[in-house]
Amino acid sequence: MLPFGHAGLVFLIGHALKFTRLIPVAFFSLLPDIIDKGFFFLGATTFSKGYSHTLLFAIVVAIALLLLQNLKKFKALGNGLQLPLAAAIGISSHIITDAFFVYTPILWPLQAFMPIVGAYKINPFTLQTVFEFIGIAAIAWVIWKRKVKMEFKELVKI
Repeated sequence: MLPFGHAGLVFLIGHALKFTRLIPVAFFSLLPDIIDKGFFFLGATTFSKGYSHTLLFAIVVAIALLLLQNLKKFKALGNGLQLPLAAAIGISSHIITDAFFVYTPILWPLQAFMPIVGAYKINPFTLQTVFEFIGIAAIAWVIWKRKVKMEFKELVKI
């Protein structure tokens, strides 16, 4: 799936769960592609769905954020479960929706890691385009519903 599809889905999930900030959830929904596609475009791997497209990655990031919140120098991350939950939901929703379009190693290391480049199960272009428009509409609806003013300070605030 493409970026607006991922972000739109987690905007709806975050809104339904009454998250106070939706930007971190949207960031975490894009993190698997930022990491894996980054390595792919740098030529470090031959596939674009790697280890950050696994549930293990979502769990590790959520636990790391939970532990970091307890350290004095990371108090800006806040307290409670909202940020670790945002990470778990964002990353998990990303990899589950990707699995609809192409092989994704969701259960690695429990399943074999067998990257298959370009092995789409359904016509990806048509469905991904539909999800992009749905994602854009979802983001617009949540912003309108919350009457959110997207200012630079809010974008960088975690």
